[in-house]
Amino acid sequence: MEIIIDISKYVLIFTALFLAPITHELAHGYMAYYLGDPTAKLAGRLSINPIKHIDPFGTIILPILLWSAGFFPLIIFKPVPINPLYFKNPKKDNMKVAIAGPAMNFFWVILTSLLLRILLMFPSLANSSLLIFLTNYFFMWFIMVNLVLGLFNLMPFPPLDGSWILLGLLPDKYAYYFEKARPVVAIAFFLLVITGIFQKYIFRYLFAILKKLTLFLIFG
Repeated sequence: MEIIIDISKYVLIFTALFLAPITHELAHGYMAYYLGDPTAKLAGRLSINPIKHIDPFGTIILPILLWSAGFFPLIIFKPVPINPLYFKNPKKDNMKVAIAGPAMNFFWVILTSLLLRILLMFPSLANSSLLIFLTNYFFMWFIMVNLVLGLFNLMPFPPLDGSWILLGLLPDKYAYYFEKARPVVAIAFFLLVITGIFQKYIFRYLFAILKKLTLFLIFG
């Protein structure tokens, strides 16, 4: 029985870890499709199947690096393919596609938090072992993962969504220079991640804040 419970714990945790980034990418793909770009659909990426979204670094290497360093095992799937040539206004539409991912994460945070708060209003449910189990091994993880993923992607570092949002907000003159600097900034950000500097000086404190925020959202 204990083995079954332990397996159930890991299944729920990994479901939360995988569901948040997959729906994040699906939001990008569906927004692009709505704006006229069928690339993700034609590539078979508008699917909930995690195999179609696996990225060697973001899905495998990065979580292992974070976990081994004692940090939150953030899982990132490969970006859905986007072709701006289909967009009527590439600059603004790219920004809309970028916003869709974090917006999906924050949608899950709000929806899950509200659902839990409603359930916890009923003493018979609040004290049930099933709800306590689901809260500890799915709901709290799911809220936390979506918070981390949403805020992490809003950072203005390529290739994160925040860089595309910033590019869409900048006047054309400054957007041009930012676009030229993207490769250098991306490499610098990559080095900060793989050397552990980002995790040690930024991610550690961000995670602590988001953990408190998660508990507040659930329990008030």
